[in-house]
This record gives sequence, structure tokens and C-alpha cells, in this order.
Amino acid sequence: MVLERYIVDYSAAVLADRKVGNLFLFPQTDNFYEEFIDCAERLCPFGVAITQFKVKTGRLIYVYRPDRLQEVLSRPECRQCLTSRGYQLSSLDELLEGFRDRIQQVDFPHEIGFILGYPTHDVLTFLNDVGKNPLITGYWQVYHDADNARQTFSELSECFARYKRLYNTGTPLEELVKGNRNEKNCCDILERNRQHRAISSSGGRRSPDRTS
Repeated sequence: MVLERYIVDYSAAVLADRKVGNLFLFPQTDNFYEEFIDCAERLCPFGVAITQFKVKTGRLIYVYRPDRLQEVLSRPECRQCLTSRGYQLSSLDELLEGFRDRIQQVDFPHEIGFILGYPTHDVLTFLNDVGKNPLITGYWQVYHDADNARQTFSELSECFARYKRLYNTGTPLEELVKGNRNEKNCCDILERNRQHRAISSSGGRRSPDRTS
């Protein structure tokens, strides 16, 4: 499946439990929802969830680990920053709904770095300095502890290369996912995905593009 290929190519670090989340652009396809639900069902038992944000050129697919994202949101600096920008943090659903709305206004709101697992201090410095004068640039712009970031970038690159190699030689998606973290949370999200799709198919008001 096309979506499965994208997930491995762009979210290997999430599958390997090395990162909170990854985001990638997925083109419009006729059978998108069938692929989306299939991948969600297969990732759910391993504590990985997926959601989508609709944009003009297709869909941004967010692959993430809900329990790790919850850990990020427990950080006071992160909560304060997001709250000051109008995000509701009472649940992951509300947070992601906030990003869904924000993406309609700004293609890439820079506070999205929090839900991608970038270091909190790097995200905050980027926001305060408008992205100026990073120490180094890799998977994100680094403003603190460049040596540690270089090591992390190297490890992430190795992870992506290894997962692509394994997938290309026939390893199925399920065997690439590490761990069994917070399965219930992911399966709750999956059930809401199904409900959104059923409402849309029956002509209800709720749009399937607001899946979370």
C-alpha cells in the first residue's frame, strides 16, 4: 500500500520508539480512507496512532505515540507556550484539533515542533528568535547542546536507513513496530476514526478530514 510505504519512509523513528511523532505530506488518492484505517488498525496494538490534517496539496499524516506525546505535554514550559497560543490541553484530541485548525491558517506553525518531539528548549528558542542563528540544523534547528543533537541526528538517520532496508526486503509493517505502549489509548483513537468515517458516509455533518 502507498500509505504504508510512506509511514515506513517518513516515520521509522516513531515505529522504532525513537521519536514522539513524525509528520509527512501524503497526496490525494481514491482509496485513502481504506488505507488509512488499515494502517491504523495494524499499528494500534503496538501503541502507535495516526491522524490527518487536510491541506491544499493533500493531507498531512501525523504518526505518533500517544503516551509519549502525553509526556511532552506534561512539561510546564511546553504547556505554557501552547496555552498562550490558544491550544486546549485537556486531552490529546483537543490539542490535535487545535493544530488542525492552526494548519488551516499557517502551513507549518512552528510550535508543532513540540508534538514532533523536538527538544523543548530548541522549540522555544526557535519561536523566540524567529528561527535565527541556530548552532546546527538537521532534523530540527538546534540552539542548545549541539554535540548531543549531532549524535541524535546520526542515530535517526541510521534508523530510517535500516527500516527502509528491512521493508524493501520484505519485512511486514507489524514486525517493524517496537513495543506495546498504551494500546488502549491508540485503540480508542482508532474507534473514533471509524465513527468519523461512518458519520461521513451516512451524510452526517462531521467531516472525515477532522479525524483524530
